[in-house]
Amino acid sequence: MEELRGRIVVGDVRHEEQHFVVVGGSVTEEDFAALRRAAAGDGQVRLNTEYGPWPFRITRADPAAGSFHLVSLPGSVR
Repeated sequence: MEELRGRIVVGDVRHEEQHFVVVGGSVTEEDFAALRRAAAGDGQVRLNTEYGPWPFRITRADPAAGSFHLVSLPGSVR
């Protein structure tokens, strides 16, 4: 599992599953590289959120276009 170091504010979390799209330019180059590694590896990332570390799975990735679709892992909703 790759860990993103930059803070990601997720806001209100009332749903069972949280979905996010991360695009190039919205995270640091270091975090973008971590997303690419995760997409090529186990597909899991830990986001640094205002609620603390939070695990997500990459459900769709297009590293060339710079987009990664993430969904929270089961049982991890805050």
